[in-house]
Amino acid sequence: MAAALGGTLVAALTACGPAAKSHSGHENGRDATHGPSQAAATSTPAAPGGTGAAVLGTLDQVKQVLPDPRAMGPWDPIDRAATTADGRLGCPSPQQCAGRFFGMVKYRLQGDTALTVTFDLVTFTKALDATGYLRTFSKYRSFPLDKKMGDQSYAYQRYAGGLYGNYIAVRVGTVVATTVVERLGHGVGPINGPSDVTLLQTADMFSKRVRQGMEGKKVDASMREYTE
Repeated sequence: MAAALGGTLVAALTACGPAAKSHSGHENGRDATHGPSQAAATSTPAAPGGTGAAVLGTLDQVKQVLPDPRAMGPWDPIDRAATTADGRLGCPSPQQCAGRFFGMVKYRLQGDTALTVTFDLVTFTKALDATGYLRTFSKYRSFPLDKKMGDQSYAYQRYAGGLYGNYIAVRVGTVVATTVVERLGHGVGPINGPSDVTLLQTADMFSKRVRQGMEGKKVDASMREYTE
């Protein structure tokens, strides 16, 4: 399908480069069944709002927009990191280190030790570079995303280490924020059921937190708005 990127209609995106590691640490290639998929990104002009800078320019800002336990409700944190993404300080992969900073946090649902959600973001100095990074995910099998998130978004499924993860990558200005839901021990499966709700809500909340941080507003988007 065609994708609107940066206000210009372009053909289906294709990805290149080496396979990256999944959030569970396994080497990851193309979907074993499906070939490269087409991008389903959406694009609208970024809302200027607020008085903050156009980039997340410090590690403190990166840490602030990553969902904290207060924002997550019945989810327990199990891993967290924020580094300069220059390939020297624990960078997980060359693709993820293409930006200035990298941050991630991972949670496990209380009462369901197999279900996890991981948030990661990569910052860039130019929106064009962030768009280029978003394009790298188009090699994975896409699924429809009806809800608009950020300036561009791409929803896809990725097979790694014997399980499927459902992902939504969202570009917010110069930041690419990715949310993945995985169920350890077996595949998450198609985008439906509880995993569908979890992925859509957590990805939406994450993109809102990034927008708030970039606009210099109080970062307070949380899962409470989906449960109250």
